[in-house]
Amino acid sequence: MKMRILFIPLLLMLSGCFIEANPVLEMQRELKQANLVTELTLTVNPLPNNDIYFDFPYIVKRTRMTQLPKDIGQFHNLRRLLLNHNSLIDLPSELGELVNLEELDLSSNQFVEIPQAVGKLHRLRTLKGSYNRLVAVPDHLGDLIKLSKLHLHYNQISTVSSKIGNLKALQELYLENNEITVLPDEVTNLSNLSRLHVNQNRLGELPPDIGRLHNLWDLNLNGNSLGMLPEGIGSLTKLRFVNVAGNRLRDIPSAIGNLRGLLSLNVADNQIEKLPRQIGNLSQLEDLQLAKNKLAELPDEFSQLKRLRELDLSNNAFTEIPRAVFELYDLEELQMEGNPISEIPPEICNLKKLKYLNLLGTSIQSLPAEIGQCENLKTLIIGETNIVSLPDEIRQIKSLKSVALSKERVGEDEKASLKRRFGDFVVFE
Repeated sequence: MKMRILFIPLLLMLSGCFIEANPVLEMQRELKQANLVTELTLTVNPLPNNDIYFDFPYIVKRTRMTQLPKDIGQFHNLRRLLLNHNSLIDLPSELGELVNLEELDLSSNQFVEIPQAVGKLHRLRTLKGSYNRLVAVPDHLGDLIKLSKLHLHYNQISTVSSKIGNLKALQELYLENNEITVLPDEVTNLSNLSRLHVNQNRLGELPPDIGRLHNLWDLNLNGNSLGMLPEGIGSLTKLRFVNVAGNRLRDIPSAIGNLRGLLSLNVADNQIEKLPRQIGNLSQLEDLQLAKNKLAELPDEFSQLKRLRELDLSNNAFTEIPRAVFELYDLEELQMEGNPISEIPPEICNLKKLKYLNLLGTSIQSLPAEIGQCENLKTLIIGETNIVSLPDEIRQIKSLKSVALSKERVGEDEKASLKRRFGDFVVFE
């Protein structure tokens, strides 16, 4: 059975037309008034088990739209076109006639390349093409000089055209979860770029002039193969969030100390043996992730990070909690899991705001009585340690919700005694 479906009058009367997740598309009328439509959403269009044909060649089969009609070019005043979550593999050349289009969403389709027609949309400000099968950022995207947001994450992109450097208005570039090995040097021409996400790719190095991205405040390079960070990163003084976890870094450049406005730094899962003393200049830092490195000590300047709230030193080579940590009076979360530390010094009482303390898998045999002065502590994890008892002072911590001990290392008599003394907040894992 074939059905002739025409546009609803509302399509022509409203500035925005949403045809989203409808079991049947009921659209009527000739496109004589299409120029009144400024927003068109054709997202997730499941249909009954019939082929549906329109006056224009709109071919939608069974579940999702597979072809956009050539008549789309008649929507001359269209500003937003959302085609995400369909089964499109190409777009008609007539799309290039949408001279006023500002936003185009092609996410979650079957595109292998970005159609040439997209390069003619010179007023486009937002282009989304994530969750497709794209293999390249093509040359013709370099013609979109007004583009401010380019989201192409979760594709199979291996090459990025040098023409990307023409996008001087670009503010957001999301290329995560692709197969990119090299960023062209021209990417450093993006003087207005504020967010750069190239995490989960195959980058071995960064452009040496990355310091030219003076407006960058969010940089995510997690999960690449970077062996070093260029000194130029110290010129990115507007940076607030940096994630370079899961690379092959052996050190952090001293220029990191120039990033005095940095709020979050994640360098976990690298091969770092020593931190530069300039890290103490990061006076605004609130979150520092250093887990899974080869650190055995921290510089004295580390104590200058007075605004630090979260610190993860898990799975390093610390034999003791560094003294500088006990001068971080705003610290709320401390992770020391998997380090060969054997004791907790009385100075732990300095951390009055501490809420979460993880000592899992350390060599600690006991807790100091002073831990009872950590008045805001809520969670204490001491499983897989040699601790089999708790100091009475721990009952002074009214906020405490959970103390996790190792069920294999605490005998049944000790378990019963701990339950009697401390109640249900003691758990065995």
